[in-house]
Amino acid sequence: KELMQFAGWDAVLAGIWRIRMQGSQLILNWGFGTAVNAANSIALQASNYQNAVAMSILRATQPAIISRYSQGDLATTRRLVQTCSKYMLYAQMGLLIPLAFEGATILRLWLGKDVEHAPLIVFLTATWIALNHLTSGQQIVTYATGNLRKFSLAMLGLEFVLFAAAALWIFKFEGPVWSLAALTVVVTFVGNFVRAAVAGPSLHMPVMEWVRETVWPVTLVAMVAACAGAVVHFTMPASTFRLLVLVAVTGIVLAPSVWLLGMESWERDQFRRVGAKIWSLLLGRFHASDKSPQTGP
Repeated sequence: KELMQFAGWDAVLAGIWRIRMQGSQLILNWGFGTAVNAANSIALQASNYQNAVAMSILRATQPAIISRYSQGDLATTRRLVQTCSKYMLYAQMGLLIPLAFEGATILRLWLGKDVEHAPLIVFLTATWIALNHLTSGQQIVTYATGNLRKFSLAMLGLEFVLFAAAALWIFKFEGPVWSLAALTVVVTFVGNFVRAAVAGPSLHMPVMEWVRETVWPVTLVAMVAACAGAVVHFTMPASTFRLLVLVAVTGIVLAPSVWLLGMESWERDQFRRVGAKIWSLLLGRFHASDKSPQTGP
């Protein structure tokens, strides 16, 4: 019985994601026609590439989170949950910052033409896709507990609010083409607080601890990277070269920003230990190759 209940609520969660993807297409097609719907399709296609980057980090940390949680090591589990979500956001910032300032140029290079409304819709879609990963670690723990009912009902309710508000704004008040994407950003952000609240008791991690340890560092890093991108965008003429410079500057600024603002001291110490170990292994192999017997005529 418990297995059937788990499978049922898991199916509900999977259905919510499909409803969001397909429902957005239907509402935009009814409200604005095929042009805006095409822009949304481009946004969803681009989000698939973005999501693949984040999911690679999630797949790498998921076994460790489940293992530590099952062993009752909540302190380590909390650290893994926080770092998993943070690093997923940091990885996506390399795309989000250029999209925020050079979305039109990126899409022109990708598609070979300008698509009306696409840059803004693509950026908003990329934003809610990124925000959705702020509590990916908490969702892993929620699955590990096996109690999906409360979480599934809460997320289902939020999805209903999203589409009801979007339909009202678009059809009743003739909202702009970006209204659905903007509402999705808001609802996704609120959904993170719901996930943090649901998983919090199992982790002994209050919502405000999640805000302090995950949301705040991500926000600081994003602000610094966005400021650097803005300087490039507003001081150079529009061109492909400006896009390349902005991408380079974003990457250069992100690395020290993540190190100084986006990590705690224990995270930096862990990276130093890993780096030292890798360096030691490389030196060992180098010296071993030097000492290998030489053969000659």
